[in-house]
Amino acid sequence: IGTGLNTFFGRAAKLVGSSSDEIGHLQIILAKIGNFCIIGIVIFLVAEILVMYAGFRYEYRRGINNLLVLLIGGIPIAMPTVLSVTLAIGAKQLSQHKAIVTHITAIEELAAVTILCSDKTGTLTLNKLEIDKPTVKQYSNIETSEIIHYAAIASRTENQDAIDTCITGAYGDVKTIRAGIEELEFKPFNPTNKRTEITYKTISDGSVHRISKGMSHSILDLCTRNKTPEQIKQLNADVDEFALRGLRALAVAIEDVPSGQVDGEGNGFELVGLLPIYDPPRSDTKETIERAIALGKKYY
Repeated sequence: IGTGLNTFFGRAAKLVGSSSDEIGHLQIILAKIGNFCIIGIVIFLVAEILVMYAGFRYEYRRGINNLLVLLIGGIPIAMPTVLSVTLAIGAKQLSQHKAIVTHITAIEELAAVTILCSDKTGTLTLNKLEIDKPTVKQYSNIETSEIIHYAAIASRTENQDAIDTCITGAYGDVKTIRAGIEELEFKPFNPTNKRTEITYKTISDGSVHRISKGMSHSILDLCTRNKTPEQIKQLNADVDEFALRGLRALAVAIEDVPSGQVDGEGNGFELVGLLPIYDPPRSDTKETIERAIALGKKYY
């Protein structure tokens, strides 16, 4: 069990709070300028010593005064301080725009950005999945609302993931999703078959049915009833259409279990619908991208 800094949020907080010893490019350039000035001053000091004491035979004190003036005036002592103050002011301005500043060179690094790569979920979008009901695809005479109901039945009503929350939210009242039915077996999603499955009994007549929802091609491989080449072609075309629009595709299939047994053989799954799921963009996403492009940045 992870606690404290070993949790997900703990690790995130640790990364934000940790400081980096990495030196900024501007600091490196100014350090080179400082070194160049120091080397130049040393050369001039040596030359001045030779001229004053060997050539003009200056007194010791008079020569020292000249050397000190050249030494103090030639070395850029205040340059690191001015640089630090400038970067600190820039970092403060970034923080006023709700940016998390972890090191003082952030303003310099941001100014050098030419390609901006952004995460989509939660950054450009609301991180809240929804079903695009007007574009739900039907492959039988079952209505769109009933397809969503079937998908909601095959979803968890507790400890939900983002997909289940989206589907049950699209249906409406979670308490009425399984009204009139009794769950006999529920198989949660796993990365092997990429689908969920529920076997349930209708209380009114005692009939047993199964519903499966999941990745389109996994559900298509599962289906055997009323499956035609035209249907397969249409499903692939619909999935491609959703992909071009940036939508996820979730297929739904149903079958009856004539034996009435939980593990009884069904009459074959039939594909009934394809649900388009998307993450709505934030209200300011369009403006943000346009501003980034206007600043000459390539946005990905």
